[in-house]
Amino acid sequence: MSMSSAIPHAPDPSKWINPPDIFKFRARPKGIPVPEFWAKMEGLLRAKSAASSPFVKAVADGTAPREAVQRFARDLPLIARDLPLIEGEIASRASLHGVNTVILLSYGSTLAFGYNGFAPLTELAERFAQAMGVNSSTGQASRRTTVFLACVRSLGLEWLEAGVAATSIDAQWAEVAKVLKAGLQKHYGVPVEALACFDALAAFDGPRTTERPLMLQELAQSGYHQYVVTHAIRESTGVWRHMWDGWLSRPAEEDAQ
Repeated sequence: MSMSSAIPHAPDPSKWINPPDIFKFRARPKGIPVPEFWAKMEGLLRAKSAASSPFVKAVADGTAPREAVQRFARDLPLIARDLPLIEGEIASRASLHGVNTVILLSYGSTLAFGYNGFAPLTELAERFAQAMGVNSSTGQASRRTTVFLACVRSLGLEWLEAGVAATSIDAQWAEVAKVLKAGLQKHYGVPVEALACFDALAAFDGPRTTERPLMLQELAQSGYHQYVVTHAIRESTGVWRHMWDGWLSRPAEEDAQ
């Protein structure tokens, strides 16, 4: 009896995604120099940046349908609620790396809960949703948003370095939030007081933007851990950009994808 027939649902390596990638660390056990490695990761982040999303560009020039902006407004309070909680879980796993690491990774979470000079992020996001005529408490997050949040949580639960890498997308809020705030005020008549959530989001990553590569310098020295980080950034940026692009899609189109 073969091994695959003896073990129910035995994995079939031929069906793995990019199976050779999984074993690259064997040929390069010490990894490549971290600065060179991180430069490659920044390339992956730029390739799937939300700043390049058709939705962000459409809001900036006022061509996004109001219904698309309302879909975004419906999802934003749910992101504001769940993403900081997920990142808080990731930060809690860094306790063995020292208190300073935990505090740094918790920056976005503490800001969202109202401890870094802003009102709680969920309240600010709700104000924006109401200004767009949306009641987010009566609906569920779009499928793409749910997938994005589940992906970040899954990566953070598997490996600390993967969770840290997945939070790299937070650095994009600094640029995207400013673009959205200007476009929403100019083209969609959203009052300034309802746009405060974008000021908070612009500051969401804070010092993590510059300190994250230094954290990963310690966490991702081996070829294996560099593979883990690469996998995390590919996965998180993929669903992140998919989410942003999806706000321009009609619900029926989203269900079909």
